[in-house]
Amino acid sequence: MSAAHASTTDRHEPVVHEIRMKAIVQDGYGAPERVLKLEEVDRPSVGDEDVLIRVRGDLLDVGGKVAYIGINSEVNGRELARIDDPAEVATLVEFVLEAPVVDDDLDRTGRRYFIALHLIDGTETTHAFWLHSGELWRGIILPPEFADAVVRALWRGIIPPPEFADAVVRALEGGG
Repeated sequence: MSAAHASTTDRHEPVVHEIRMKAIVQDGYGAPERVLKLEEVDRPSVGDEDVLIRVRGDLLDVGGKVAYIGINSEVNGRELARIDDPAEVATLVEFVLEAPVVDDDLDRTGRRYFIALHLIDGTETTHAFWLHSGELWRGIILPPEFADAVVRALWRGIIPPPEFADAVVRALEGGG
Protein backbone atom coordinates (compact mmCIF):
# COMPACT_ATOMS: atom_id res chain seq x y z
CA MET A 1 0.00 0.00 0.00
CA SER A 2 1.39 3.39 -0.96
CA ALA A 3 1.94 6.07 1.66
CA ALA A 4 0.21 9.27 0.67
CA HIS A 5 -0.89 12.62 1.98
CA ALA A 6 -4.34 13.88 1.01
CA SER A 7 -5.24 17.54 0.68
CA THR A 8 -8.07 19.41 -0.97
CA THR A 9 -8.22 21.93 -3.76
CA ASP A 10 -10.49 24.98 -3.93
CA ARG A 11 -13.25 22.72 -5.30
CA HIS A 12 -12.85 20.32 -2.35
CA GLU A 13 -11.65 17.46 -4.52
CA PRO A 14 -9.05 15.33 -2.78
CA VAL A 15 -5.57 15.55 -4.24
CA VAL A 16 -3.14 12.81 -3.29
CA HIS A 17 0.56 13.62 -2.98
CA GLU A 18 2.86 10.60 -2.84
CA ILE A 19 5.24 10.74 0.09
CA ARG A 20 8.46 9.01 -0.87
CA MET A 21 11.77 8.75 0.93
CA LYS A 22 15.21 7.35 0.31
CA ALA A 23 16.18 4.31 2.33
CA ILE A 24 18.89 1.70 2.51
CA VAL A 25 17.13 -1.56 1.69
CA GLN A 26 18.50 -5.01 2.46
CA ASP A 27 17.27 -7.62 0.00
CA GLY A 28 18.94 -10.72 1.38
CA TYR A 29 21.86 -12.03 3.41
CA GLY A 30 25.50 -11.52 2.57
CA ALA A 31 28.18 -8.87 2.27
CA PRO A 32 26.80 -5.32 2.65
CA GLU A 33 28.01 -4.25 -0.80
CA ARG A 34 25.91 -7.06 -2.32
CA VAL A 35 22.70 -6.84 -0.31
CA LEU A 36 22.33 -3.17 0.67
CA LYS A 37 20.91 -0.78 -1.92
CA LEU A 38 19.81 2.85 -1.83
CA GLU A 39 16.22 2.97 -3.09
CA GLU A 40 13.29 5.36 -3.11
CA VAL A 41 10.43 3.78 -1.16
CA ASP A 42 6.99 4.69 0.15
CA ARG A 43 7.19 6.45 3.48
CA PRO A 44 5.81 4.10 6.14
CA SER A 45 2.62 5.14 7.85
CA VAL A 46 2.74 5.82 11.57
CA GLY A 47 0.20 3.99 13.71
CA ASP A 48 -1.07 4.71 17.21
CA GLU A 49 1.66 2.55 18.76
CA ASP A 50 4.47 3.86 16.51
CA VAL A 51 6.96 6.68 16.78
CA LEU A 52 8.31 8.54 13.75
CA ILE A 53 11.96 9.52 14.15
CA ARG A 54 13.70 12.00 11.89
CA VAL A 55 17.37 11.21 11.33
CA ARG A 56 19.97 13.87 10.60
CA GLY A 57 22.53 11.86 8.68
CA ASP A 58 25.65 13.98 8.89
CA LEU A 59 25.57 14.22 12.68
CA LEU A 60 24.85 10.58 13.46
CA ASP A 61 28.40 9.31 13.64
CA VAL A 62 30.37 12.20 15.13
CA GLY A 63 30.59 10.89 18.70
CA GLY A 64 34.25 10.61 19.68
CA LYS A 65 35.39 11.97 16.31
CA VAL A 66 35.33 15.75 16.88
CA ALA A 67 38.75 17.32 17.36
CA TYR A 68 37.41 20.80 18.09
CA ILE A 69 34.36 23.00 17.62
CA GLY A 70 34.71 26.23 15.66
CA ILE A 71 32.34 29.16 16.09
CA ASN A 72 32.19 31.01 12.81
CA SER A 73 30.82 34.40 11.79
CA GLU A 74 27.56 34.47 9.88
CA VAL A 75 28.89 37.48 7.97
CA ASN A 76 32.09 36.13 6.46
CA GLY A 77 32.45 32.57 7.80
CA ARG A 78 35.66 33.46 9.65
CA GLU A 79 36.35 31.45 12.79
CA LEU A 80 35.72 33.74 15.76
CA ALA A 81 36.49 31.25 18.50
CA ARG A 82 37.05 27.58 19.08
CA ILE A 83 36.39 25.05 21.77
CA ASP A 84 39.23 22.55 21.89
CA ASP A 85 39.21 21.17 25.42
CA PRO A 86 38.54 17.44 24.81
CA ALA A 87 36.17 17.04 27.78
CA GLU A 88 34.13 20.11 26.81
CA VAL A 89 34.03 19.04 23.16
CA ALA A 90 32.79 15.58 24.16
CA THR A 91 30.06 17.09 26.36
CA LEU A 92 28.88 19.48 23.64
CA VAL A 93 28.86 16.75 20.99
CA GLU A 94 26.79 14.60 23.34
CA PHE A 95 24.30 17.49 23.66
CA VAL A 96 23.99 17.54 19.86
CA LEU A 97 23.54 13.77 19.57
CA GLU A 98 20.92 13.63 22.32
CA ALA A 99 19.02 16.78 21.35
CA PRO A 100 15.34 16.62 20.47
CA VAL A 101 14.25 17.62 16.97
CA VAL A 102 11.13 19.73 16.51
CA ASP A 103 9.25 20.74 13.39
CA ASP A 104 7.70 23.88 14.85
CA ASP A 105 8.35 27.36 13.52
CA LEU A 106 11.15 28.43 15.80
CA ASP A 107 12.43 31.88 16.70
CA ARG A 108 15.22 32.41 14.19
CA THR A 109 15.87 35.99 15.20
CA GLY A 110 18.84 37.37 17.02
CA ARG A 111 22.47 36.35 16.86
CA ARG A 112 23.34 33.45 14.58
CA TYR A 113 26.69 31.71 14.30
CA PHE A 114 27.88 28.77 12.28
CA ILE A 115 29.05 25.88 14.41
CA ALA A 116 31.75 23.80 12.71
CA LEU A 117 32.45 20.35 14.07
CA HIS A 118 36.05 19.71 12.96
CA LEU A 119 36.53 15.96 12.80
CA ILE A 120 39.78 14.16 13.53
CA ASP A 121 39.94 12.98 9.89
CA GLY A 122 40.30 16.61 8.74
CA THR A 123 36.72 17.04 7.51
CA GLU A 124 34.06 19.21 9.08
CA THR A 125 30.32 19.65 9.20
CA THR A 126 28.98 23.17 9.70
CA HIS A 127 25.48 24.23 10.68
CA ALA A 128 23.68 27.42 11.64
CA PHE A 129 23.09 27.96 15.36
CA TRP A 130 20.71 30.56 16.77
CA LEU A 131 21.99 31.64 20.15
CA HIS A 132 18.63 32.88 21.47
CA SER A 133 16.51 29.82 20.64
CA GLY A 134 19.27 27.23 20.99
CA GLU A 135 18.38 25.78 17.60
CA LEU A 136 21.13 24.06 15.69
CA TRP A 137 20.10 23.66 12.07
CA ARG A 138 16.59 22.56 11.21
CA GLY A 139 15.00 22.06 14.58
CA ILE A 140 17.75 20.42 16.64
CA ILE A 141 17.12 22.05 20.03
CA LEU A 142 20.22 22.23 22.21
CA PRO A 143 20.19 22.86 25.96
CA PRO A 144 21.14 26.32 27.31
CA GLU A 145 24.53 24.93 28.36
CA PHE A 146 25.51 24.68 24.69
CA ALA A 147 24.78 28.39 24.13
CA ASP A 148 26.66 29.19 27.36
CA ALA A 149 29.73 27.34 26.04
CA VAL A 150 29.54 29.27 22.76
CA VAL A 151 29.36 32.60 24.63
CA ARG A 152 32.29 31.63 26.91
CA ALA A 153 34.40 30.69 23.87
CA LEU A 154 33.55 33.98 22.16
CA TRP A 155 34.54 35.90 25.29
CA ARG A 156 37.84 33.99 25.48
CA GLY A 157 38.42 35.08 21.88
CA ILE A 158 38.12 38.81 22.64
CA ILE A 159 39.59 39.05 26.12
CA PRO A 160 43.36 39.18 25.89
CA PRO A 161 45.34 36.65 27.89
CA PRO A 162 46.69 37.96 31.23
CA GLU A 163 50.29 38.19 29.98
CA PHE A 164 49.16 40.53 27.17
CA ALA A 165 47.21 42.71 29.62
CA ASP A 166 50.26 42.85 31.93
CA ALA A 167 52.48 43.93 29.01
CA VAL A 168 50.03 46.70 28.08
CA VAL A 169 49.97 47.96 31.67
CA ARG A 170 53.80 47.94 31.85
CA ALA A 171 54.01 49.81 28.54
CA LEU A 172 51.50 52.42 29.72
CA GLU A 173 53.41 52.87 32.94
CA GLY A 174 56.61 53.39 30.99
CA GLY A 175 58.16 50.14 32.13
CA GLY A 176 58.50 48.76 28.56
